[in-house]
Amino acid sequence: MAGNRYLIFTSVLVVTLLGYMYADSLVFLLSRWLGTEDYSHGIFVPFISGYLIWQYRHRLGQGSKEKSWWGVAVIALGLVLYVVGELSTLYVILHVSL
Repeated sequence: MAGNRYLIFTSVLVVTLLGYMYADSLVFLLSRWLGTEDYSHGIFVPFISGYLIWQYRHRLGQGSKEKSWWGVAVIALGLVLYVVGELSTLYVILHVSL
């Protein structure tokens, strides 16, 4: 039970920090999704992704539990892209980093 609380707390903390870091970028992205017909489908992508993850949650839980450093590399690359996107004020780089 304590493990579930820790997972929920960590998830909420990560989502909150990402929301704070990417607030301007997400507002820009949402305005593009709602403001143009070309990208109006974009609003559904997070919901469809969440549904697919939920649908395969049991399969994902059965995966191997061995540790890997690839997660650190992906997070480091995302942070580097975030810094570059912030310094260059290019939203496309921020979107890729997210």
